Amino acid sequence: MNMPLEPQEQMTVGQRIVGILFNPRLAFADIEKQTKWVPPLLIIMAVSFLCSLASVSKLKEYTRYTLELQAQNIPELANEATMAMAVNSAAVFALIGSMLSPVVVCLLCAGLLKLFNLFAGEPARFRQFFAVTVYSYFPLLIGSVIAAIMIVMSPATHLEEVSTSLYLLFPPGSKGFAASLARQVDPFYLWSLGLMALGSSVISRVQFRTYAAYVFAIWLIFALGTALLAQGV
Repeated sequence: MNMPLEPQEQMTVGQRIVGILFNPRLAFADIEKQTKWVPPLLIIMAVSFLCSLASVSKLKEYTRYTLELQAQNIPELANEATMAMAVNSAAVFALIGSMLSPVVVCLLCAGLLKLFNLFAGEPARFRQFFAVTVYSYFPLLIGSVIAAIMIVMSPATHLEEVSTSLYLLFPPGSKGFAASLARQVDPFYLWSLGLMALGSSVISRVQFRTYAAYVFAIWLIFALGTALLAQGV
C-alpha cells in the first residue's frame, strides 16, 4: 500500500535567503507558493541603514571637503553655520535614503516585471513580483556591506572612487564614457538582475531567457543613458 507523500515544508526566511544565493530556482518556487516579503525587506532596510550609519562619519568629512572646495568660488558656503547645516543634512538624507531606497527600487522593478507579465507567461500577482525583487536584492545588500567597509577604510577625499563595479579597473579619477559605463557594470547589481529574471520566469511559467532579455535590455538602456548623461550629452 502506497503511503501519501507529505506536503513539502515551507522554507523559513533564513532558508529562503540562503537559497536565493545558492539554489535560487528552488527558493523562488517556494516564494511562489507562499509570498512573504515583509521580514526580508525589514532585514534589507536594517542592514542598509547600519551600512550607512557605519560610513556616515566619512560622508560628513567628504561633504565638508567638497563644500570647502566649492567655497573658493562661492564665498557664501564658507560660513561655518551654513556648512555645518549642509553636512548634517547630507548625513540625515543618507540615513533615510538607505532605508527607503531598497523599497523604491523593489517597487519599481516589480512594476516593470509585472508590466512584462501582461504580455508574456501566465498571469502572476504584483505581490509575487515584489517578493521576487525583495529576495533578489540580497546580492546588492552584500555589495553595500563591502562598499561600506571600503568607505570606512578609505580617505574621505577619495570617497567617490569607492566602487564595487568594473570602475575599480580604471586609474583613480578616471573620467570619460568608458569609465562612466564601467561604474554601471557591477557584479552584485547584475547578480540581482539575473535573480529577478529567474524568479519572474518561475512564477509566470516563462523561459528564463525571455525575462533575462527583457531585464538586461532595460539595464543596458539605463547604463548607456547614465554614461552619456555623465558626459553632458
